[in-house]
Amino acid sequence: MKSKINKKDILIYIIFLLFTSMSIYSLVNGGGDSERKFIINLGTLIFFGGGGIVYFFLKNNFGSEKLIDDKTKIIYESKQKAFFYFLGGLVFVIMGIIMIIYNSYFDSRRMNPQIAFFIGIVSISFFGLIFLASFIRLVSPARKLIEITQSTLEIQTGLLKNEMIIIPKDEIEFINENKIFSNSFISIYVNQPEKYIKKGFLKNMNYKLTGTPININPNISNFSSDEVLKFLNKNINIENLK
Repeated sequence: MKSKINKKDILIYIIFLLFTSMSIYSLVNGGGDSERKFIINLGTLIFFGGGGIVYFFLKNNFGSEKLIDDKTKIIYESKQKAFFYFLGGLVFVIMGIIMIIYNSYFDSRRMNPQIAFFIGIVSISFFGLIFLASFIRLVSPARKLIEITQSTLEIQTGLLKNEMIIIPKDEIEFINENKIFSNSFISIYVNQPEKYIKKGFLKNMNYKLTGTPININPNISNFSSDEVLKFLNKNINIENLK
């Protein structure tokens, strides 16, 4: 299922294209005569060019031709998505390295070398983790994101390692879709949420935002949040468990 292009996406694509075109034009027409200008234009090209390509493929759910197999009742993480997260992480890591090494070049009204250095550190730390996690997914056997058995719902919660939590079906109260920073998550509400609370800033933040510690990110599969939600509701059938 392809994502619909809305006005927000069109604006984002225009911004990507505009800055990519400007950086290419500057590099080709002598905007990179000085080392400082060359580094800034190259960084702009990597950020907006590479970032735009990754955003396009992720937004359009690249590789989502597969159908959910109701016989196995398993949804796997997407290797295609992992590849583009890998590229996206690589783009921002490279940008972070450039901003750290050449931080003295980022000296203007809006930015100074200290801010550039700090942004570079943050970029490498955050996107480096995404880069590493995506790389592990690419070189490892396909991981299960969701598996439904006769009596349980099993969900992948590991970032760098394969870690499934097992939820008895009779503990599930309801399933809902939530949006966190414009990203859709499938939230599983259970009658004993404290059993599934794990240490970690992001896990605790998701709990505070959604009201449950159990949240599924459908963006790392080949399926939309609507498809995953329908799959769960169909195969868990909460009403018959009460």
